Amino acid sequence: NALASAPVLFGSPAVLAKIPNDSRAFEAAYVRLDPGTTIPAFQHQSQLLVDEHPETGGQLFVVDERTQTAKVDRGIRPQAVALLLFSALVALTSVLILRQLLVREVFVASSDHPTLRAVGLGRGQRFLGRARVGVYSGLHRLR
Repeated sequence: NALASAPVLFGSPAVLAKIPNDSRAFEAAYVRLDPGTTIPAFQHQSQLLVDEHPETGGQLFVVDERTQTAKVDRGIRPQAVALLLFSALVALTSVLILRQLLVREVFVASSDHPTLRAVGLGRGQRFLGRARVGVYSGLHRLR
């Protein structure tokens, strides 16, 4: 769209009344078409109105916002995918860091395993007990 980079001023009718006509590039109206009305039909009827009113300068510019939206969506898709990949990488890194923390905590506590085994705790119970301590100490360190 050639006008997409042009500066825009949105004003109320009172503001527009204070701006001289010769300083206006064009006036615009946002129109929502009724269901079943096509853009070419609207454009044709609008052009007939423009031809009846010479003060318009005989120009009509119609933009379909759905087309504009689709173009913008296609344009930002690479950025959205890159952001998704970056967030997945950050999540994976966080999981790996927490895993390393948990492994270190279990390794440090492994000297207690013979005692816990003698008391009757199984392998899974020992692991879960140390894992819980590791998670709590890891969360405490993050604060």
